[in-house]
Amino acid sequence: MTSSNRSSGPRPAADARVAEGLLHLAWPVTGALNPYLSSYLAEHVALGGHWSALGARPNVIDRLNIDELTSTVLRREFGRSTIPAVVAGVVMNRGAVRGSSLLDRIILRCIGVSQIDGVAVAAGVTAADVPVGSAVVWSRRWHCDPLSVPLTGHTNWGAAVAAVPLPDGRTLLATTSDETVRLWDPITGTPVGDPLTGHTDAVTAVPLPDGRTLFATTSNDRTVRLWDPVTGTPVGDPLTGHTDGVTAVAAVALPDGRTLLATTSDDETVRLWDPVTGTPVGDPLTGHTDGVTAVAAVPLPDGRTLLATTSDDETVRLWDPITAAPVGDPLTGHTDGVTAVAAVPLQIHCLQPRRSL
Repeated sequence: MTSSNRSSGPRPAADARVAEGLLHLAWPVTGALNPYLSSYLAEHVALGGHWSALGARPNVIDRLNIDELTSTVLRREFGRSTIPAVVAGVVMNRGAVRGSSLLDRIILRCIGVSQIDGVAVAAGVTAADVPVGSAVVWSRRWHCDPLSVPLTGHTNWGAAVAAVPLPDGRTLLATTSDETVRLWDPITGTPVGDPLTGHTDAVTAVPLPDGRTLFATTSNDRTVRLWDPVTGTPVGDPLTGHTDGVTAVAAVALPDGRTLLATTSDDETVRLWDPVTGTPVGDPLTGHTDGVTAVAAVPLPDGRTLLATTSDDETVRLWDPITAAPVGDPLTGHTDGVTAVAAVPLQIHCLQPRRSL
């Protein structure tokens, strides 16, 4: 959630007028808000598209019921539009705001704004903010709550998660655990379809040449499976060949436009697969001396894409997916099994020396 004042679209004129009227009643404020305004003003603001007007009245925000404000933001705006930093900052710190004194809420609100916009904490506190007779003393340990809704349904700890773009423009989340794969709508926080059964380990999205996006999952049953996120059904037969549990999977885009799957396994190998035909590509990549734990595609500036793999043998290796050959020596330095790897793009700015005349 970012901190602009853009509403999520046109709102009915009646809702907008009601929101304006209630905001007028709430401002200026010196004491407690009317109980109705405290609980339901945020809902009317959302319906009327007047978040910017509420953001301009921080003293009103300080007096709103934090649970009702949070509920409204998550239900009506999260993932759909942006809200002012002052509102987002209060919701982000709702765990500390809940039950705090008015003065503490003012300070927490200012801290929340500084976390989002980088504004100095003191900038938002004025003499008018501080209740008469109050001493400006920080009196509460606080923490930041994530601005999120937990996705619940798995019955064991989650093993992996991946974003899965759909042809209609939506993006779902795919998660694995408890021998199931679940799809979620990240905007509503609700599951999409029934759980997909068969796997318990890594998951990744796989774009296909025809514009579809499948997702691939791996399992201790030594197989890789492809799924259609739209229908929730498996695509083709399981990909078999590994002789031990499959630990990770990654999509690898090649310069010729193809996308391959790279999988790692406790059988100490890396395998490449064509997700369109469901067949292996080349021979297994060998060199690790213990189970291979993770894999990532590494795009290079010259247009090539390498593979990086990690292993319980305490090393990281680079591979050329086209030649199936290792690139350079193993990367060493870890003193225990290496469990994860990711490519990190860098921007290097070179300064040209100034020529003398």
